[in-house]
Amino acid sequence: MKLERVIISNYKTLENLDISINTFYTAICGKNNAGKSSLLNTLKNILGYEVGPFDDINEMEISHKEDYTIWKETKNEPIRFCLHIRFFAEFDSGLIKYVETFAKSESSEFDNTKDEYLLKVSIAFLEEKNNPDISVEFDGITFNDYNSREIISKIRNSKTLIFHDSTQTRRTYGRYHGFYDDFSAEEREAIKKKSVILQKEFKKISERHKRDLTDLIGRLNEKYDINLTVPGFSFEKVPYEISLGEKDFDIPLDGWGSGTKNRTLILKSLFNAKKFLETSESTRKIAPIVLIEEPESFLHPSAQAEFGKLLQDLATEFKIQIITTTHSPFLLSSLDDPTSNILLERRIEKRKLRETIKVDTTGPDWKKPFALALGIEGPVSYPLLELLNCRI
Repeated sequence: MKLERVIISNYKTLENLDISINTFYTAICGKNNAGKSSLLNTLKNILGYEVGPFDDINEMEISHKEDYTIWKETKNEPIRFCLHIRFFAEFDSGLIKYVETFAKSESSEFDNTKDEYLLKVSIAFLEEKNNPDISVEFDGITFNDYNSREIISKIRNSKTLIFHDSTQTRRTYGRYHGFYDDFSAEEREAIKKKSVILQKEFKKISERHKRDLTDLIGRLNEKYDINLTVPGFSFEKVPYEISLGEKDFDIPLDGWGSGTKNRTLILKSLFNAKKFLETSESTRKIAPIVLIEEPESFLHPSAQAEFGKLLQDLATEFKIQIITTTHSPFLLSSLDDPTSNILLERRIEKRKLRETIKVDTTGPDWKKPFALALGIEGPVSYPLLELLNCRI
């Protein structure tokens, strides 16, 4: 799946924001407090980052009272989000097949032979209502309220979004760096066979221990019957830790510097996204969207340049959409498509910051706004940027 357009109204500083995205790698740039994090929070809320197994779409972390644009005098308009998402039959068959069921109930003219489908999601939070209004359109077919909510719940529970916050390099899973929790059908079957053998071995061991314990307790005046039970267990969710090799030894990831740790965990997130594409089960196949906040964190400029190019190459090679926020010129996209780099800034009115706007970065002088936003100002900046192999 690929996000193509985001429209946001009346949400914090995003009073009226409309951005289009055409590429698999997109860098969102802007000064602090420009609205980048609010944009990512929108995507995380709608697409369902870290939702529970019984997710309720009415419990999105959006409040009309708390999140409405503060400088607007009247607050009778809704906070509104609209996403345009492209589904590809080759990569997103799991979600397409699910939505197809509802589409056929809405219209007998639904064509399930296409290579691509466009999903439009609209969510509105109103002042007088606790639950949001939700509408979904798929390939021109508009769904009723019940079907729309079911589709959004499916998207939010299907791991359609992978998010990495580079400013937080602590372990996401407690003492582990992750879990093997997305096995293919073939892998699960192999694990099941091995686990049966292992269960039998544990049973033999428990019988031997039972006899030994029975002998010991048999020496007491009071007699007891001993029984040892090995509870059933599953290898469906196996934790792992990451180490990096250097010369003749491995060093746990936590022993490396923050830059190396952060870069490795980002690549692990991309690996997890790639696994979804490689499954042979059509009902599970999906191409997630990967959000990365400040991937340049803790990296030397030369490492930023190398890593920025690698992320772009992987996004194109894997056909997985990567959206980053960044303060580094090295993480900007090198593509000529104007939508591959998005620059946000706050409009100023009477010396006060107002709404977030998308800066026009089209035309021959498109580099200048980015140079100003990144603090690389003046006529000397362009030759200097080229010397540094800067991506803008």
